Amino acid sequence: MTAIILATQRTGSTLLCSEFENLGGLGRPGEHFLPWLRENDEAAQLSTSDIEEVFARGRDDTGRLGLKLMADYLPRIGKAMGARGEDPLEHAVHAVDRVEAIAGPAALFRLDRSDVFDQALSSYLATATGLFFRTSDGSVTDRDRAQLDSHEAALAAFDGKLFDTYVVQVERDKAFLAEICDAIGPPILNVTYEDLVSDRLTSLAACCAHGGIRLPEAVPDRWMRKVVGQDHRDRFRQAAEAFWEQRASHGYPVPAIAQCVVQAAE
Repeated sequence: MTAIILATQRTGSTLLCSEFENLGGLGRPGEHFLPWLRENDEAAQLSTSDIEEVFARGRDDTGRLGLKLMADYLPRIGKAMGARGEDPLEHAVHAVDRVEAIAGPAALFRLDRSDVFDQALSSYLATATGLFFRTSDGSVTDRDRAQLDSHEAALAAFDGKLFDTYVVQVERDKAFLAEICDAIGPPILNVTYEDLVSDRLTSLAACCAHGGIRLPEAVPDRWMRKVVGQDHRDRFRQAAEAFWEQRASHGYPVPAIAQCVVQAAE
């Protein structure tokens, strides 16, 4: 059975992929369509050999396939796999259907992050600093190094308007992922980043049961940990709330998650 993780950006999807790979029996899930998407234009179609190459990257030693499909580019995958019309939702569902038609029935996992602010902040900081992941030994994996070299520097240069664009994008992506999962229908196992971090073994046991494998007696230690510390998170929240209160006092709109802040100030 194929293991498919459906997620939005900065929800801990790389963490969940690494957990699945360590558990064994759930393939090697990852964004294996990305190399093809980056190398081809919007009108390109995935050939049989292209799909075989994508699947090869996600197969483990047992031959089981694992994939991570992100809501923001899932419609493009569907279109490249022959979806008709112009409806992004139909394209996204078509992509999942085609993967199952080719690779066989899939265990579907929907990964989400309960706190919209934390998810938006993670995106904001990753883009601003290029710091994406921190390993268990404390070293940082960076990607596309940006101008700011630390979270402290990003806090000093906090841009409320820019941050709001991340909040709005997160809200849109989460809503679209919900539509995709509703359209696909059950059974989909819902996993949250918060549970994966705070109650790891319970979350992994549920994932194993859903994927049709046994939870190992000795679960390997995870190799990733949080990038954004609680102190920085709280200070960014204070900066964002001050910005939202100022905007609301001048009659400007604020994101949905800021409504409670504005109401409290009133």
